[in-house]
Amino acid sequence: MSRHARITDINGIYHIVIKQSKSKPLFPNESDKKKLLEKITESKTKYQFKVYSYCLMDTHAHFIIDSNGEEISDIMKNINLRYSKYYNKEHNTDGKLLKERFFSELITSDEYLLKASLYIHANPKDMIRYSTNPASYKYSSMRFYLGEKDELEIIDTSFILSILSKKILYATESYAQLFEYTLEQKATHFKDLDISIPIKIKNQYIKLDIDDMEFEVTRSILKRNFEVEEILAFIEQETGISRNSFLIKDSREVKIPKAIFALLMGIYTRKSSYEIGHILGNISIEQVSSLCNDGISLVLNKLDYKNIIEKFYNQTK
Repeated sequence: MSRHARITDINGIYHIVIKQSKSKPLFPNESDKKKLLEKITESKTKYQFKVYSYCLMDTHAHFIIDSNGEEISDIMKNINLRYSKYYNKEHNTDGKLLKERFFSELITSDEYLLKASLYIHANPKDMIRYSTNPASYKYSSMRFYLGEKDELEIIDTSFILSILSKKILYATESYAQLFEYTLEQKATHFKDLDISIPIKIKNQYIKLDIDDMEFEVTRSILKRNFEVEEILAFIEQETGISRNSFLIKDSREVKIPKAIFALLMGIYTRKSSYEIGHILGNISIEQVSSLCNDGISLVLNKLDYKNIIEKFYNQTK
């Protein structure tokens, strides 16, 4: 059977589903679910996409991902490669992990975005242990919509909650009421959910008025067409090391600026790994990938570099 072409938008928001293959469980144990979330954090650092919700079940996983100016296929390929590499090493196996390609559906309105997140968060109700309290499921982002802190900093709850109210307390209360209301519904697709109930806030009932035609809540899309010169100047400023040193030399002393350069180039320009390698003294694509991973590690593990991606963007945009 031939595959249908994906409907994609480089600035799109997607409902994503990945499924396990027949030969391998997607998550042999609970620690694998945690590891997938860690790998998503790494990919998120590399591609700067946004995750609005997720739920990791035993055989499949749901996500809402805002591609934020990046190709969704590149994002999902990177997540798959990172998790598969860990999985095969951890479980002493090889070969294909996921069932075929991932499922993706473009979300085009506030209403569908809200419904998709509620639909995803309701998944644990099919598990006996969580049938009466699906919001408590550890590997769902529903907890963060109720105010719990996301230690991995994966989830952006603000965009979906802003559909309901500009006041975070009201938005959280409204979302919780909608979640409870939709739990009992037998919808087979998120678009079929009914969210037309009055919301009770401070003893007053408010009727939701959500447009099903387009996004009304504005979101900023990441600019990805910076010049190489802008990135070079920023790294010189931040590290105190001249470009003549880190672009040409291959030594331990210049590893950090080279890693940051490779990461920022991958995020903020349309240069290929081959082109980035050429700028870095004609190094290989594999070396560029390794440097980029070093940059990700710096951002995730070293306090001095935690905000360097945002710092460049805010200084230069």
